[in-house]
Amino acid sequence: MKSTSSWRRHPCLGPVIFRFAAGLLACVLMAQGCKEKAPKTTIAPASPVRLAAEFEPVESVMLRWRFGEVDAFHLDLVENTILAGATPVVLVMDDPEIEAITRFLRENGVSPGPVRFMTVPTDSIWVRDYAPFAIMEGPAQRLGLVDFQYSYADQLADDGVPMWVSAILGVKLYEATSPEERVVLDGGDLLTDGFGTAFCSFKVLQDNGLDESVLSGRLHRFLGITRNVVLESLPSGANNHIDMVLKLLDEETILLGEYQTEGPARDALERLREFLAAVPSCYGRPFRIFRVPMPGLGLEGDFRTYLNALIVNNRILVPAYGLPQDFEAVEAYSAAAPAYTIASLDCSGLIQQRGAIHCVTREFPRVPAIRVAHPRILDPVRVGDVVHIRASCFAEFPVESAALHVRMPGDAVFRRHKMAPVDGVYAATLRVERAGELRYRISAHGNGITGHKPCNGDAGGYLKLEVLEAAAR
Repeated sequence: MKSTSSWRRHPCLGPVIFRFAAGLLACVLMAQGCKEKAPKTTIAPASPVRLAAEFEPVESVMLRWRFGEVDAFHLDLVENTILAGATPVVLVMDDPEIEAITRFLRENGVSPGPVRFMTVPTDSIWVRDYAPFAIMEGPAQRLGLVDFQYSYADQLADDGVPMWVSAILGVKLYEATSPEERVVLDGGDLLTDGFGTAFCSFKVLQDNGLDESVLSGRLHRFLGITRNVVLESLPSGANNHIDMVLKLLDEETILLGEYQTEGPARDALERLREFLAAVPSCYGRPFRIFRVPMPGLGLEGDFRTYLNALIVNNRILVPAYGLPQDFEAVEAYSAAAPAYTIASLDCSGLIQQRGAIHCVTREFPRVPAIRVAHPRILDPVRVGDVVHIRASCFAEFPVESAALHVRMPGDAVFRRHKMAPVDGVYAATLRVERAGELRYRISAHGNGITGHKPCNGDAGGYLKLEVLEAAAR
C-alpha cells in the first residue's frame, strides 16, 4: 500500500520530473545491458503454475532500504529475516548506499554476511506493490516471475524492477502487459492460500475495467489461481489494499481486523466478516476467522494496522506503534498461530508514509519443497475415541515417507507414528486415552527435504485437538 503522491512523502526524491527521468534511464539501461540475461515474454506460462502462499517456506525477503529513512525499522526487519532462516535481499541505488547499510548493520551487532544487495533503480520503498510475483512453474516447479501492470504509470523506475530482478537472477519473466492479457495489479491487493484461491478487492476490477470472469482467467494463466474471491473495497488507507485488514495464516485460517468504535470502518469490516464466513476454504468448509484489534488513524491520517504483517518461516513480524493494542495484537497472533515467534517491529515512522511491514517486503518461496495439506480436526473428541488423521503431500519428486507427531494430554514430548499411504493419501489412526489438549503435527520426507503441517512444525508448531472426558454410560 502506498500514497498516490509518494514523492511528497519522500522529499529526497525530488520533483516528479526527476523520477520520470530516472525511470526512463533505468528502462534504457535495462534494454541495453540486461535484456539478454534472462528471457521475458508477454505470453502466459505454457505449463501449469502455482503461486505459493506467504505462510509457506520462504527462501528470501526483498526490501528497499533507502539509507537515512526509518533505519531502525530496516535493521529490525533484516535481523528478524536472518533469524527466520531467510536471506534479506536489499535493493539499493549504488555502492555508497551498500557501504552505509553494511556499516550500520555492523555497528548495531548484525552481520551483513547473509544479506544480498541488488543495485536496482527505484522510486519508492513499496516493494510489495511493484516487485514481481514468484511462481512455481511446471512439474519440476521451476521458479518463474510474473510482472503485472503497475498502477502508478509515472513511477517508471519502480515499474522496471521486475525486469531488473529477472535479469540479475537469470529467471524467466512473464509480463501480463499485452492488450490481450493485461492485468493492473499491485501486490498488496492480492492474497492467496497456496491452493488456488486468491482474495483481492473490488478496486482491482475497477482498475482493470474487466468482467470478473475475464480477470479470473488471466490470473489463472499467470498465477495458477482457480478461484478469485473479490472483496468489498475497504477503508484501509490511501489505496484500500486488502493487506491492511486481512491476513492468511494458513489455507483455512484468516486474521481480520476489528474496530471497537462504532462507525463506517467497523461496519465495513463486519460486512467482510459475514462475507468471508460464507466462503469455503480449499477443504470445502468455512474458514477459521480470528479478529485482531485495529488501532485506527494516527498522526496525519496514517492508517495504523496490525494485519500488514509478514510471515517468514517460523516468525511473524507484526507492526507496533507504542500503543496498548500492540500487546493485544501479539496475543491474537499467538492464539491463532501457536509456536510461531511473534516479533513486534516499531512502525511508528513507517506508517506515517502510509504503509507497514507487508507493504515494504516481498517474499520468495523456497524451492524445491514438500507441501502438506491436512484439514485440521475442529470438533472435540472423547476419551476412548479412535481418531483418523489424513494428509496429502505435494512435491515434484517422490515423497518417501510421512509421520504423525502426537503429544497426548499430560505428556511432555511428541511421539512419532508412521503414516501409511492409502490411495495417494497418508493416514494414521490413534486412540485417545486422556482428556485435555492433544497437540499434533505432520511431517513428510523425500529427496532430502522435509515438509510440515503446520508450516512451522520444524520449529515446534502444532495443531490442537480438544479431548473431552468419556461420555457417561
